[in-house]
Amino acid sequence: MILISAFSVILIGLFNNFSNRIIVAICIIGFLPLFCDKKSRFIISFIILTFVLVSYPIEKTFFESGRVIEIRDKYYLISDGLSKIVLYTDEALSLDDKVNINQKVKSINYYDNFNLSTYIDYCRANNIIGTISKNDLKVIRSKFSIRKIIYNRCLKSSNKWILQLLFKNSMEIESDKKFFITQSSLHISFFASLVKSVLSLLFYEKTANRIVFVIILLLGLFFNFPYGYVRILISLALFYFIADKRKRLSYEILILAFYKPYYIKTISFLIPMGIKVINCFLKEKRLFLIYFYIIIIQLSFYGQIDIIAIISFAFLKSIFGMVYLLALVFCLFPFEIKLDKYLINSLEIIDNFPKVEFSGTFNLVLLFIILFLIIKYFETIKNKYLLGLMLVFLVNNNRLLFSPIYTVTFLDVGQGDCSLITFPYSSKGLLIDVAGNVYKDIGKDIIIPYLNSLSIKSIDVIISHDDYDHCGGLQSLVNNFKVNNIYRKKQEKFTFESLNVYTLLHDENYQDVNDNSIISYFKINQFYFLYLGDVSKEIEYKLVEKYDNLQIDVLKLSHHGSNSATSEKMLATYDIPLAIISAGRNNFYNHPPIEVIERLNQFNIPFLSTKKNHAIRFYVLNHLLIYQTSSGQWGFLLK
Repeated sequence: MILISAFSVILIGLFNNFSNRIIVAICIIGFLPLFCDKKSRFIISFIILTFVLVSYPIEKTFFESGRVIEIRDKYYLISDGLSKIVLYTDEALSLDDKVNINQKVKSINYYDNFNLSTYIDYCRANNIIGTISKNDLKVIRSKFSIRKIIYNRCLKSSNKWILQLLFKNSMEIESDKKFFITQSSLHISFFASLVKSVLSLLFYEKTANRIVFVIILLLGLFFNFPYGYVRILISLALFYFIADKRKRLSYEILILAFYKPYYIKTISFLIPMGIKVINCFLKEKRLFLIYFYIIIIQLSFYGQIDIIAIISFAFLKSIFGMVYLLALVFCLFPFEIKLDKYLINSLEIIDNFPKVEFSGTFNLVLLFIILFLIIKYFETIKNKYLLGLMLVFLVNNNRLLFSPIYTVTFLDVGQGDCSLITFPYSSKGLLIDVAGNVYKDIGKDIIIPYLNSLSIKSIDVIISHDDYDHCGGLQSLVNNFKVNNIYRKKQEKFTFESLNVYTLLHDENYQDVNDNSIISYFKINQFYFLYLGDVSKEIEYKLVEKYDNLQIDVLKLSHHGSNSATSEKMLATYDIPLAIISAGRNNFYNHPPIEVIERLNQFNIPFLSTKKNHAIRFYVLNHLLIYQTSSGQWGFLLK
């Protein structure tokens, strides 16, 4: 009963949308009569409904005061005990300082693209309710804080790796391998197991367990109880009260789920708890299944398999566990342990190993198929189920080769432009613009992960013009992905696979960079798409004069919806069923302005924007155009 409850809660927790959690919970409760008696159904249903109720997102719009619990490179994390905010300020704050803010919380600015984890998911999991920018703060300095003493001691030394492991500060290299281990807190688990093993030589197992519990509890107090510490404390406490390891694991899952309902869909929960489940329920071939499980996690979170991370997983867990032990030793006996250079160089070497060319994120349907095949294999030990697993990976790695339709996706890249076109039965893609942001590597952090999530193997790129918000991600893209051709100059048309992209006004050149944008126009099946780059109203007038009978089904508005474009003349001339605006939230230019919105409403032109709707994807069938947004809207055009 407890086991069914635990796995039901995990299944519900894999959905970060509250309404989806309700739907999944109802479905699970509906299937319970097939597995449980009446009494068990009642208890399991109660647990499930309570978990869903606890998951209800409570919005808080005002923040009064809190303590500084984390110091990052560009901001502070402030907690009032229940919720947290991200504070941007020029004032120098220290750990455990109390800050009186008394200000309305701003919504979190984040990117949301299909198949990719989002910053809002991270914030929801960590109870971060929003951001505040303020310099005139009333600060009550902490008089005595062990954390503060340790932090300041580490700041004075040259050991940045200590700050990273104990206080989550950045190192000079942000390695995926390091993140994979430290984010899942496996280095702390290794440390706890190591200490327990040593103490077991001197004491009985339960006594050693109590001592380790006290050590982790004290460390949690010093370092503000990160999730990994809480998980280990719960595991140690349950070990003392419950003998059966499967029952103990089930209670651990339930307690962690209720402690942080949105933390289930994070590496911090899935990696350690997944490994525990495998070790708990299987006696043979556990190592094989653990590596296989890590592969699934990699594909689900990164859209790509990193074989070096899998091979070095156990080794890196041990290394970071030992480094964590050294960091604690440094806290007690301050001396220089110059490991920064060696750690950074080692991680760079490992990171530079080639990745296996398997990609494509898994949806829940594929995950259930994989789970079924794994269960059947361990029940029967028949190779046909292993072959089935290999076939699933192979098909997923080449999913676009089996897709008969075109897609057009406007990616959420903030204040910039980037859209992707995929072709039927092809693993190639076409990008029109690649955005750019001085604070974020758009190419590496957004575009490439999205390409990997779809198993796209190579791309061509059209750059409409050389403004940074249209081309800034190009170099990162070229360095880290296979780019076949880059087109930056006007020509009559570009041909990709079976698609012709025509450049309107290709024979005209202008001094202004924006006005000289490549205007892309193409037809997919029965639907016409027009991209205006950043051209002004004057260029729109010329466009209307030269192409007065232009058919348009989807129009990407010029200059992120700026009032310098989207003229009444153009809107009056063309029949436009749907407009797209690519703009960032809280952008400095306030794109799109109210004048442009009113102009679109005046001509009854519906629109979607990445500012509000995030990523927008079109599925182009013959006479049907279906669109969906990553924020949950959908609709269609029929022609």
